[in-house]
Amino acid sequence: KDYNNGQAPTINAATIGANFNGMGYTAVNPPDPTLCVGPNHVIQMINGNSGAYFKVYNKTGGQVVAQTFLDAITGRGGLGDPIALYDQLADRYVLTEFANTSETGSEGLIFAVSQTNDPAGSWYVYFFSTGTSFPDYPKFSVWPDAYYATTNDFANAQSYSGSSVFAFDRAKMLVGNATATMQKVTLGTTN
Repeated sequence: KDYNNGQAPTINAATIGANFNGMGYTAVNPPDPTLCVGPNHVIQMINGNSGAYFKVYNKTGGQVVAQTFLDAITGRGGLGDPIALYDQLADRYVLTEFANTSETGSEGLIFAVSQTNDPAGSWYVYFFSTGTSFPDYPKFSVWPDAYYATTNDFANAQSYSGSSVFAFDRAKMLVGNATATMQKVTLGTTN
């Protein structure tokens, strides 16, 4: 049956609502650029020489928060591999990077969760230790029951020891509850 009455299908072309320059290359390889977009803001993150930089823009490219290290919010020694997420279920922003033993006493993952939908405001900060297992190349997702992540793990930051899957207590993290925990399952190594 011909549902278009012999007419070619209609295709809606995407349009660019705003186009502006973000933070530039910082001479750190890999730069690991990431960004997230909420209703009114865009957050970009990129590796810097002392952890992850972030910058907050409004939707037309105006600066809301100047380029700064995530450490300015977290007070923790991050190393980079940033991930910026917009949790549309809670209307919040989540910024992450991995940490190092020399500055935090343990390998681990650092989270900053905005206390409101305004990323220029206050943030809740969490550090989840992974002991001596370095959680490289973290990737995160937002689900109603948890924040989920995967990592490639390195024993003492040197030899590959497998990959891990994490579930973080999203409900507690959204309200600033310091008792938020994580569950971690480590998968075996494969060639």
